[in-house]
Amino acid sequence: MSARIRCDKCSAESYYAGGTKIICPTCFASLEQQLNDRDKEYHELLMAVVRKHPGETRHETALRYIREAETAAALGPAKENSI
Repeated sequence: MSARIRCDKCSAESYYAGGTKIICPTCFASLEQQLNDRDKEYHELLMAVVRKHPGETRHETALRYIREAETAAALGPAKENSI
């Protein structure tokens, strides 16, 4: 069964043939572009890892680097000077 209904995101009238989420072609294209942009950003972040840690993926090494940097920043200059 198909019907004319409204997009969940922008309320534009759209043709719908089934399922639970309703999205018009314009909103779908926008979401698809956002996903592509995020994928490029993630790839850029992973490629910034020049040397991955043995036994880790680039993702795991990048995550460890970020967590270590954030922990050092949270501890402040006193901790950095004691290293």
